[in-house]
Amino acid sequence: MDTQVRMQVRNGVIGELLWDLPDSLKDIIKQRQRRLEEKSSLVKNSLNELMKSVESTEHTLLGNICEVFLKTLVKARVEDGDRDPADETSRTGILIKSLMHIEKEQSQCASTSQTTKGNDSQKA
Repeated sequence: MDTQVRMQVRNGVIGELLWDLPDSLKDIIKQRQRRLEEKSSLVKNSLNELMKSVESTEHTLLGNICEVFLKTLVKARVEDGDRDPADETSRTGILIKSLMHIEKEQSQCASTSQTTKGNDSQKA
Protein backbone atom coordinates (compact mmCIF):
# COMPACT_ATOMS: atom_id res chain seq x y z
CA MET A 1 0.00 0.00 0.00
CA ASP A 2 1.31 3.42 -0.91
CA THR A 3 2.59 5.56 1.99
CA GLN A 4 0.23 8.42 1.18
CA VAL A 5 -2.76 6.06 1.09
CA ARG A 6 -1.70 4.56 4.44
CA MET A 7 -1.47 8.04 5.95
CA GLN A 8 -4.93 8.91 4.66
CA VAL A 9 -6.37 5.69 6.07
CA ARG A 10 -4.63 6.24 9.40
CA ASN A 11 -5.75 9.86 9.57
CA GLY A 12 -9.27 8.78 8.65
CA VAL A 13 -9.34 6.16 11.40
CA ILE A 14 -7.95 8.63 13.93
CA GLY A 15 -10.47 11.22 12.77
CA GLU A 16 -13.32 8.76 13.25
CA LEU A 17 -12.04 7.84 16.72
CA LEU A 18 -11.74 11.51 17.65
CA TRP A 19 -15.24 12.16 16.35
CA ASP A 20 -16.62 9.69 18.88
CA LEU A 21 -14.80 11.31 21.83
CA PRO A 22 -16.54 13.75 24.12
CA ASP A 23 -15.73 17.43 23.55
CA SER A 24 -13.79 17.69 26.81
CA LEU A 25 -11.34 15.00 25.64
CA LYS A 26 -11.07 16.62 22.23
CA ASP A 27 -10.12 19.89 23.92
CA ILE A 28 -7.48 18.14 26.03
CA ILE A 29 -6.03 16.49 22.93
CA LYS A 30 -5.93 19.82 21.08
CA GLN A 31 -4.25 21.53 24.06
CA ARG A 32 -1.60 18.84 24.27
CA GLN A 33 -1.06 18.99 20.54
CA ARG A 34 -0.56 22.79 20.75
CA ARG A 35 1.89 22.37 23.64
CA LEU A 36 3.83 19.76 21.69
CA GLU A 37 3.98 22.08 18.68
CA GLU A 38 5.20 24.94 20.91
CA LYS A 39 7.87 22.75 22.48
CA SER A 40 8.89 21.51 19.06
CA SER A 41 9.22 25.09 17.87
CA LEU A 42 11.31 26.01 20.92
CA VAL A 43 13.60 23.04 20.38
CA LYS A 44 13.97 23.90 16.70
CA ASN A 45 14.80 27.55 17.50
CA SER A 46 17.31 26.49 20.16
CA LEU A 47 18.95 24.10 17.74
CA ASN A 48 19.20 26.83 15.10
CA GLU A 49 20.82 29.20 17.62
CA LEU A 50 23.24 26.46 18.66
CA MET A 51 24.20 25.81 15.04
CA LYS A 52 24.83 29.54 14.49
CA SER A 53 27.02 29.61 17.58
CA VAL A 54 28.98 26.56 16.40
CA GLU A 55 29.51 28.10 12.97
CA SER A 56 30.67 31.36 14.53
CA THR A 57 33.08 29.47 16.79
CA GLU A 58 34.41 27.48 13.83
CA HIS A 59 35.12 30.67 11.89
CA THR A 60 36.82 32.29 14.88
CA LEU A 61 38.96 29.21 15.48
CA LEU A 62 39.93 29.03 11.83
CA GLY A 63 40.97 32.68 11.89
CA ASN A 64 42.99 32.17 15.07
CA ILE A 65 44.71 29.08 13.70
CA CYS A 66 45.62 30.89 10.49
CA GLU A 67 46.95 33.88 12.41
CA VAL A 68 49.12 31.73 14.70
CA PHE A 69 50.39 29.71 11.74
CA LEU A 70 51.34 32.81 9.79
CA LYS A 71 53.04 34.46 12.76
CA THR A 72 54.99 31.27 13.44
CA LEU A 73 55.98 31.07 9.79
CA VAL A 74 57.12 34.70 9.81
CA LYS A 75 59.09 34.21 13.01
CA ALA A 76 60.84 31.15 11.61
CA ARG A 77 61.71 32.91 8.36
CA VAL A 78 62.96 36.01 10.16
CA GLU A 79 65.07 33.93 12.54
CA ASP A 80 66.59 32.11 9.56
CA GLY A 81 67.60 35.50 8.18
CA ASP A 82 65.54 34.95 5.06
CA ARG A 83 63.47 38.09 5.30
CA ASP A 84 63.50 41.61 6.62
CA PRO A 85 61.25 41.60 9.74
CA ALA A 86 59.47 44.84 8.84
CA ASP A 87 58.72 43.65 5.31
CA GLU A 88 57.55 40.24 6.48
CA THR A 89 55.32 41.69 9.19
CA SER A 90 53.47 43.82 6.68
CA ARG A 91 53.07 40.83 4.40
CA THR A 92 51.71 38.85 7.33
CA GLY A 93 49.26 41.61 8.15
CA ILE A 94 48.07 41.63 4.56
CA LEU A 95 47.72 37.83 4.55
CA ILE A 96 45.82 37.84 7.84
CA LYS A 97 43.50 40.58 6.59
CA SER A 98 42.94 38.63 3.38
CA LEU A 99 42.17 35.45 5.29
CA MET A 100 39.78 37.28 7.60
CA HIS A 101 38.06 38.85 4.58
CA ILE A 102 37.67 35.41 2.98
CA GLU A 103 36.36 34.02 6.28
CA LYS A 104 33.87 36.88 6.56
CA GLU A 105 32.61 36.23 3.02
CA GLN A 106 32.25 32.52 3.78
CA SER A 107 30.29 33.21 6.95
CA GLN A 108 28.02 35.62 5.06
CA CYS A 109 27.46 32.97 2.39
CA ALA A 110 26.75 30.38 5.07
CA SER A 111 24.28 32.62 6.88
CA THR A 112 22.59 33.51 3.59
CA SER A 113 22.27 29.85 2.70
CA GLN A 114 20.93 29.03 6.21
CA THR A 115 18.37 31.85 5.90
CA THR A 116 17.33 30.54 2.49
CA LYS A 117 17.04 27.00 3.86
CA GLY A 118 15.01 28.28 6.81
CA ASN A 119 12.66 30.20 4.51
CA ASP A 120 12.27 27.17 2.26
CA SER A 121 11.41 24.91 5.20
CA GLN A 122 8.90 27.45 6.50
CA LYS A 123 7.21 27.58 3.10
CA ALA A 124 6.97 23.77 3.00
